[in-house]
Amino acid sequence: LQELYFLLAGGLRRRTLTVLAARPSMGKTALALQIGAFMMRTKAVYFQSLEMNAAALGKRLIGHLSQVPIRVIEEGKEDNLQHKAVEEARRELREGKLHLSDKGGASMALCRALARRVKDVELIVIDYCGLVTAADPRLKREQQIAGISKDAKLLAEEMDCPVMLLSQLNRSSEQLSR
Repeated sequence: LQELYFLLAGGLRRRTLTVLAARPSMGKTALALQIGAFMMRTKAVYFQSLEMNAAALGKRLIGHLSQVPIRVIEEGKEDNLQHKAVEEARRELREGKLHLSDKGGASMALCRALARRVKDVELIVIDYCGLVTAADPRLKREQQIAGISKDAKLLAEEMDCPVMLLSQLNRSSEQLSR
């Protein structure tokens, strides 16, 4: 994962907006969580999830950090080594600088307000763009998304850190590439 982070670190520069877009279930949230888990050891990370609750994100993080499948953890079937790894992952999460918010239907104004509360934030992740409440619901969806993207870029500039905005591609993107 360190290599992946350093590879991506060139694109995660202060005051920039990075859009991570892919089809559903392709691993956008998993990748963003892995980057956040790596950074949280030394830097503050704010992760706004509009899709998953904090408990589900926590399980995914524990599975990632411990390298124990979530299914094994949920069923309580870890062996001694896996149990120690899970406990170590829980400790790392408690001591880390990852701040999760799972307020559904959040607007960019709320994301901004919550991110401002994180002291010395070094990365903001918003998962995902399509679930952010638009400032003006009367606009066409394309205009709403453009406004959300603009607000995310302004947030990156205001907070002097990178913002990663996850976005889901729809089927029409597949038809355009054919």
